[in-house]
Amino acid sequence: MAKKYKIIRKTHMYSTEKLMVLVEEELKKITSEGWEVVSVSFSFCGMWIPAAFITICKEV
Repeated sequence: MAKKYKIIRKTHMYSTEKLMVLVEEELKKITSEGWEVVSVSFSFCGMWIPAAFITICKEV
């Protein structure tokens, strides 16, 4: 079977702590929908805004 991949980006303007909470909530949501989490990475995007990138996949 083939897998469908998606990348989800989450950001929070001022707080990495709040960003982590947003990511945890998103992970709970997507795993309950049957998606498999491939990776989660944290970085900064333009103007030093904390960002998280979540790669997920699902059998199609």
